[in-house]
Amino acid sequence: MDINLARPIDNWGGLAVCAALFGLSRLRTAVGGARLPPMRATTPPVPGRPPPAARRILAIKFYGLGNMVMILPVVHALREALPGAEIEFLTLEDNRPLLERSGLLHRVIGVDIADLRRFPQSLWRAVRAVQGRRYDVVIDFEQFVKLSAILAFLSGAPERIGFNTDGQRRGWLYTTRVVYTDSEHMSRIFMRVLRPLGIEGAPRPVRLSLEPREQEAVAALLEERGIGRRDFPLVASSAGRRLTSRDSPTRSASGTGPRSCSPARARRSAR
Repeated sequence: MDINLARPIDNWGGLAVCAALFGLSRLRTAVGGARLPPMRATTPPVPGRPPPAARRILAIKFYGLGNMVMILPVVHALREALPGAEIEFLTLEDNRPLLERSGLLHRVIGVDIADLRRFPQSLWRAVRAVQGRRYDVVIDFEQFVKLSAILAFLSGAPERIGFNTDGQRRGWLYTTRVVYTDSEHMSRIFMRVLRPLGIEGAPRPVRLSLEPREQEAVAALLEERGIGRRDFPLVASSAGRRLTSRDSPTRSASGTGPRSCSPARARRSAR
């Protein structure tokens, strides 16, 4: 799917759907249904209020493989705090292998966006799967995408936690709205959505096992680019993307810190 097409559809189509679902929910509240906070309301913690019971939890994050890597320590913190809970994850199909390899999840539900023709059917299957699981809590790690907020609402979970990002108008469908600001490293920002569950603190790194063939492939790639042990530590960043303080917690003004290696720089190094 063309991302340049998906963004305006999610932005404007998602806005219309969010507004319609919010209005429907408020009408249901008037006749005794579950209460949803007013559209512009914040939801600060209530002193003394116990965290919601969480036997079955759904986490959602679609875009950003790097974000997925930073979310894994947060999922690990959730697993340690609630060892008896079933934790499942809704994401893009391409992210499934990474999440499944972590060993932290009971189930991963994938949405296929590789082909626009397959996307509606894949999304419908995901909606049916989410609705059939009867989650107690949904945790939405998306910062901007409205589709995740819509799916969280359609899950029917009584507690839905997500980012209320300024200007995005996507927080209306959450029962608990978490402030999103770019003031910390992303791993700590993702940890904010666990606070309503009574889980705080710095996330700990999660190590993923590598198969021998993967280690051999990396070693061959580095050798081909002329990169050896003397060049470590090595930082790989996406080509065409600038690093910010949220991505890299430490910087070295002296130039003695980790070496950043994009594919373009790797090619230059090999010449």
